[in-house]
Amino acid sequence: MSRPLTIEDAKLRGYSNPALKRIARRIPGDAQALEAGQPDAPPHLSAAEFSVWNATVALLEKRGTLTPGDGPSLALYAQTVVEHAAERARLDEEGRVIIVNRLDKHGHAILIHSVNPRVRVVRDLERQLTLLLRELGLTPLRRHQVRNAKGGASLTLEDLLTFGREA
Repeated sequence: MSRPLTIEDAKLRGYSNPALKRIARRIPGDAQALEAGQPDAPPHLSAAEFSVWNATVALLEKRGTLTPGDGPSLALYAQTVVEHAAERARLDEEGRVIIVNRLDKHGHAILIHSVNPRVRVVRDLERQLTLLLRELGLTPLRRHQVRNAKGGASLTLEDLLTFGREA
């Protein structure tokens, strides 16, 4: 779902005055921006998870979209990233296809080539990571839909013009 249309965006798009009034009634003034702030890191995070937490917090702070309410999503994201990396490494070691011993209907052992069950685990973790990235506004599609937090950093025109030129 996309973010609600702000009054400024509606004016830029040429909405009529009655439409602007309807939009203004739907959006309370204090709901325009959340308070910026850094959430507390949960104590149960491992060192690797804490490293992912810090990197993600730094990125969201730089964008000006970090709020104290992002803590649970950030913790789940950090745990999922580390778990995905571990499962992916095990899958690379074992391979996508494994050989399994089975018994046929006569009780004789036969070897069967089967898909490694870790393939499904890695795929599920990748889906979960995609959803968490969308929720945090870290995908190209969602990046523009996330509002800056009140008191958070924001990009200036100068920042946009010099983007990518910094050494």
